[in-house]
Amino acid sequence: MSNRTRKVFFIALCLSFFILGIPVVLYSFGYRLDLKTKILTESGGIFVRSEPADAKIFVDGIEKKNESGLLNAGTFISGVLPGIHKVKVTRDGYLSFALDTEIRPLKAESFDKLLLFPTAYESVAKGDIATFFAEKNRVIIKDSTGKLRSGNRTLIGDEVLMLTADESRALTINKGISSDTYYLVPLTGTGATVNINKTFSNLKSSKLNLPGEVPIRAISLHPYDPEKIFISTKAAFYAIDLKQNSISLIEDGVDRIMRTGSGFAITRGESLFFYNLTLRSESASIGVPTDSKIFPAPTGKKVAIERGAMLEVYDADREKSLRFDISSVGNISEAFWHKDGHYLFMRGQNGLFMLQTDNEIMKPELIIKETAKAAYGDGGLLYLFGKEIRRSVL
Repeated sequence: MSNRTRKVFFIALCLSFFILGIPVVLYSFGYRLDLKTKILTESGGIFVRSEPADAKIFVDGIEKKNESGLLNAGTFISGVLPGIHKVKVTRDGYLSFALDTEIRPLKAESFDKLLLFPTAYESVAKGDIATFFAEKNRVIIKDSTGKLRSGNRTLIGDEVLMLTADESRALTINKGISSDTYYLVPLTGTGATVNINKTFSNLKSSKLNLPGEVPIRAISLHPYDPEKIFISTKAAFYAIDLKQNSISLIEDGVDRIMRTGSGFAITRGESLFFYNLTLRSESASIGVPTDSKIFPAPTGKKVAIERGAMLEVYDADREKSLRFDISSVGNISEAFWHKDGHYLFMRGQNGLFMLQTDNEIMKPELIIKETAKAAYGDGGLLYLFGKEIRRSVL
């Protein structure tokens, strides 16, 4: 081979490297050619992890390979050009998830813990059902005459508020004109119903030398001890132990006591804080309007607060709030959390919605158009459809 031939060959190799190698390097660094603008652009990505894991994933109508498996917790789609893209996740037997998302250069948008709502359901109860209460594995029905029924038992009270930790008794309320009366009603066995108002007054008088009946402002059962009740009046916050027949004064009175997995979310005036039962300590407080609707997560220090057409989800451990547009829901009638603490179910005037609360780009998904009542228990999501209680396993 002559020197001239070698030089030509060498120059050709160099040109090939620059022509082919540089695009490969740029591609590996996330650059893509935008066919609309004919400009080389830094791309972004989309991460999807769904439940069920074997769902189909589409970006702008094009199906992407689902890489979920033993070695991958989800699917990462690279090389997505900046701009608005349509993400859709579907699976037979489930409602589809669809959302427009904006991708920015060298940024990845995450759709993690994406829960698809099943279209299948099972019937739990039919008949004379005006509304119902559900917690864990128990369902208590209120019929058209206003009676509460658990199996063959008729319970005292107008409404069920919560169950004891062992699910053996229900806290009910009988609403009066001037004051409310609370009861602890047995759901199993032959135990007696406890009038909490009378028990509270008697213990306060005999143990603390504080005679006289005082209206109960807020009440809650202990999250894991079935014998303990927490009561607040305007002046003080008390703990009652039914087994020990004792009462103790904890601190000043509060306005609301909302049970969580390890303690309480409590409001006093326009402040909300979490109370640790073990340490008897309070977290830093956040401001809330006195009439705001508050929904604490059962998993711990996380709470959703309705603020008009916006929903604030505050995480006390991270000291961070996320805000979501919930104008599509309408005024929230009731809300409750999925067991994992990531999803909030909201029933408003426009139906029952499900919201993933870890990313502000998420929007409420309409899952049931018409229902007069819904609740979440260990068995899944329950909702009233006509005169039937249905359950969707989640």
